[in-house]
Amino acid sequence: MTTRTTTRRTTLPAAWLLALLAACAQTAPADVAATATVPPVAQDATAETPAAPTVVTDPRRSEILDVARAYAEHEWTASPANALHGPDVDGIHVDTPDASHREDGFLTDGSVNVGVPYKWGGFSSLEDFDAAVAAGQPAGQLTDGVNLDASAHAVGVDCSGYVARAWNLPMKQSTRSLGRLCFELGSYDELLPGDLLNKFDAHAMLFVRFDDEEHTWVRVLEAAFPKVKESSYPRDRLEELGFRAFRYKPLDERWASVERAPVDVRVTPGQGGFQARGEPESFDVDDPPSGVDLASVLDGRFADGLAAAEPGDWVAYRAGNIDGPLALAVQRVVAGTYDGPAVQTTTSLGERSMGTLEQHPAAAPFAGRLLGLEDSGQPLDAMAVVSGVVTPGAWVDGDVELPARRVELVLRGAMTSRSNALPLDVRITAIVSPEVPLEGVVSWDRRTRYELPSGEVESTFRYRLEGFGRAGSGS
Repeated sequence: MTTRTTTRRTTLPAAWLLALLAACAQTAPADVAATATVPPVAQDATAETPAAPTVVTDPRRSEILDVARAYAEHEWTASPANALHGPDVDGIHVDTPDASHREDGFLTDGSVNVGVPYKWGGFSSLEDFDAAVAAGQPAGQLTDGVNLDASAHAVGVDCSGYVARAWNLPMKQSTRSLGRLCFELGSYDELLPGDLLNKFDAHAMLFVRFDDEEHTWVRVLEAAFPKVKESSYPRDRLEELGFRAFRYKPLDERWASVERAPVDVRVTPGQGGFQARGEPESFDVDDPPSGVDLASVLDGRFADGLAAAEPGDWVAYRAGNIDGPLALAVQRVVAGTYDGPAVQTTTSLGERSMGTLEQHPAAAPFAGRLLGLEDSGQPLDAMAVVSGVVTPGAWVDGDVELPARRVELVLRGAMTSRSNALPLDVRITAIVSPEVPLEGVVSWDRRTRYELPSGEVESTFRYRLEGFGRAGSGS
C-alpha cells in the first residue's frame, strides 16, 4: 500500500515534555494523551513537511494502518447535544473536546469534523461512535488529572484503545497491558509500520515510518488531545522521554502456528463444581512488606504443571462474561521449551483476536502466574499477600472428576496512575488441579477494587475450563 499525506512536523520544547509526561498518564482502563491546561503539540509547529510515501508490503501491517487512518480521517458532524461540560447522567464529570472548550476542538454547528475525538477510557468502533453521536451522546472526554472517572456515555478512543482497535484486539488495553502483548525491540531502527511506541502509564502511539534517511524524525498515528491524528516528532526527544519500541507478538517472526496435542478432556464451561474433601488450611501474613515473595507463601502446595510442560500441551477457557455474548475464548498452548516453557496465548471474541507469547522460567512462582492470567500489567512487587485459604478436594463435572484444591488469596498494594499510588485490593478464588496443563487452573475469579478521588471502583474477571490436552497422554 502506498499513501502520501502532508503532516505538520513538530518541534518539542520543554512545554511539550510537560504536556506528555505530566498529562499523558492513565489509570486502568483509560489513557490520556494531553491536558486542556497545556498547549497542544500542534501549537509548537514550525513547518509543514510533505510526507514521503509509506510503502508497506506486509498485508497485516497495511490493514493496521488502514484502520488507524480511518479513525484519523473519519468525517462526522456534531450538534450542541454532543458537547458537555459537567456531569453526565451518571454524575461523572465530562469535558468534551469541542470548540467552546479549546480552540482546536470539534464544531457543533453541523460543519464536517475530521478525526475521532479523544475519549478517556474509550474503545469505540467507528460504527458505534457514529450511532452514539447521532443519538446525542457526548463526543469525547478529556481529563485534567483530577477527574479520572471514565464516562460510560461519552464515545471515542484514548491512546491505548486506539492501538487496540488498529490491531483488531477483542478488548480494551492500557499502556501497561500493551507491553505484555509485545516483544521489546532493541532500537527504534527496528521499527516497522504498525509497531508501537509506548511509555508505561503515559502514552501509546503507532509507528508509521521515519521521515528522513537518518531516522531522526518519527511519524506516528496517535489518539491525543483533542482527536486522533498523524504527527511527526524528533526521535531524540521521544527517547529522552522514555518511549520504548515494541512489536505486537503475532507480527514477529518468533510467532508461529503450533500443533496442539489431542483432546484429553472437554467440559461445558461453568457447569462443574468443587467438592471439599479435607480441612482447609489458612494462612496470614502479618504486616506484609510491599513485594513479599508470593512463592514463599504458596511453595510446596501445588504440583507445577509448567515445569513438566511439553510442546503441544494446551488448555482452553471461556473468560470474562462467560455466560453472555461477549464471552472470550482463550487458548494457551506450549510452543516450545528453552529454560522453561514458552506459552502462546490467543484470546478471541468473534472475528477479533489477540495473541501473546511469554517465556516462563520453570521455577516461576505459582501465585505470580495465577495473578498473571489477567491483570493490568501492574508489577507484582507492588502487591503483597495478606491472607489465604487452601482447601483440598475435587472438581466434578458429570463423569469428569479431577483432584483439585481451592485457593483463596487476598492481596493488597497500590496501582500507579498519573504518578499517584491508588490503594488496590485484589481477591482471587481459583480451583487448580495437577491434571490440567500449565497453571493447572480449572476456574479462576478475580475481583479488583481501587480508590479514586470520586469513590471506589470495582471490576471482576473470570476463567472457566473448556478443555485440555497433553502431548504425552497418548490420547
